[in-house]
Amino acid sequence: AEAVRRAGVTRVVLDGYHFTWEFQQALRDAGAAVMTVDDNGEVGRYVSEWVFNQNLHAHEGLYPRREPYTKLLLGAPHVLLRRDFVAKGAPPRVVAERAERVRVTLGGGDHDNVTEQVLASLELLEGPLSIRVVVGAANPHFERLQRACAALRHPSELLRNVEDMRALMLWADFAVTGAGSTCWEACFLGLPFATTIVADNQVAIAEQLDARGAAKNLGWFTGLTREGRASALDGLLRDGARRRAMSETARTLIDGKGAERTARALLEPRA
Repeated sequence: AEAVRRAGVTRVVLDGYHFTWEFQQALRDAGAAVMTVDDNGEVGRYVSEWVFNQNLHAHEGLYPRREPYTKLLLGAPHVLLRRDFVAKGAPPRVVAERAERVRVTLGGGDHDNVTEQVLASLELLEGPLSIRVVVGAANPHFERLQRACAALRHPSELLRNVEDMRALMLWADFAVTGAGSTCWEACFLGLPFATTIVADNQVAIAEQLDARGAAKNLGWFTGLTREGRASALDGLLRDGARRRAMSETARTLIDGKGAERTARALLEPRA
C-alpha cells in the first residue's frame, strides 16, 4: 500500500490465491484500482474492480461474494497470449494423417518429472517419430532427461528456456502438455494435443478442453501407466480425422484478442 501511495500507482494486478479481500481493499484504500487473477474462486470474497479468469470453465457463479462494482472478465475471450503469438498470427495448419513430430512440455518446473514418464510411453510406440522436449529453467531433472532422451529409440531433442515457442508449435504435428497456459497457445495455432494433469488447478481446464473436443484429457499423471498412456497416444497419432477435428475446434476458442480486451478494461475509469 505504501508503494502504491509513493509511486502514485493507479492499477494493480494481483495473481495468487493468498491475496485476500482485505489485501485487495488495502490497495484500493491506497488509491489503486485492483484486478484479481483467479482460477476457481479460491479467495471467496472479492472487492477488487475486476476479477480475471481466462479459463473455459469460468462463470459468474464462481463469484457470488463480489461487490456491485466488480466486473468479471471471464473465459476464452480474455485469454492472454504472448505478444509474438498475436503479432505473427495463426497460419493454416495441415494435419497429417499420421502424426510424426511430437512436442512434450509439462510446465516450467515439473518436480514430479512427468516428462520422463511421457517419454517412457512414447518409447513404446512404433515410428517414425521425432520428439522435441521443452523444459523450463526451474526443472530439476535436466541431466536425467538428457540421458532419457539419448536412450530413446526415436530421434529426440531436449530444449531448455525456449524463446520461440510458436515456432516449435508450428513444427509439431501433436503435443503432450500439462493443462496450463500453453494449452491456449496450442489452441490458437490449431495444434492437436493431449493434456496430463499435474496440479489441482489444471483439472477443470483439462476437462473443459476435452468436453469441447479441443484436446484429449489423459487424466492425472498419477493414474496413468506407461502402457495406458502409450495406447492413448498411439490412437491419437494414428487418427488424422480426430486430430483434424481437434485442431478446427481449438481454433474457434481463442481469437488472440484477449490481451487487448483485458488491457482496455484496465484503462476504464475507476468505479
